[in-house]
Amino acid sequence: MFKKGREKTGGRGKGTPNKIPHKKELRELIKAYVEEHFNEVPEKMMELEGSAWLKAYSDFCKFILPTLQAVQMEGSGKITIEDKLTELSQDID
Repeated sequence: MFKKGREKTGGRGKGTPNKIPHKKELRELIKAYVEEHFNEVPEKMMELEGSAWLKAYSDFCKFILPTLQAVQMEGSGKITIEDKLTELSQDID
């Protein structure tokens, strides 16, 4: 268990280079390619049909819309009025 004030153990040390060599340069090349071909995207999307279009559209949405996390509920999900009243009365005490 983590204790406050404990020194960091494990993981990469400060100043350790990324595992992928030249990662910054690779990102810059990809960014330049995307910017150069950006105006072609609508035309290419019009060429797609059916599930290919839907997949491309869905993939683009990931960059625009926030990703929602699943919420997991515990228990049966059914709470009676009696259960809720009991819970509330315990909170008062």
